[in-house]
Amino acid sequence: MSTPDAVAIERAVRAVPGVGAMHAGPHGTASSFTADGRIWGVRIAPDAIDIHVTSYPGLDLQALGKAVRAAVLAVAGDYAGKVRVHIEDLVEPDDLASDAGQPSPGRTS
Repeated sequence: MSTPDAVAIERAVRAVPGVGAMHAGPHGTASSFTADGRIWGVRIAPDAIDIHVTSYPGLDLQALGKAVRAAVLAVAGDYAGKVRVHIEDLVEPDDLASDAGQPSPGRTS
């Protein structure tokens, strides 16, 4: 079993409609380190991939979780562990735009 690619997972998750942004998780613990830098919101362990995101009010969060899980599995190769989706917060689209000058909640390099 190969280790899934955190960058590919991040890109797949960000492409899911309804995902606002990647989230660092509780106390900033949800991240992976790669050659491309730190990937926030993706934590890969032998037994589970944890995905931490924000979303928008009014969406079906159960359906969003299923869509995120499917996106992760589509790029995770032969990974046999669980995929756990954590929707950490609900944000308004304007809130994300106002953070444009702030460090990205996704990748930092």
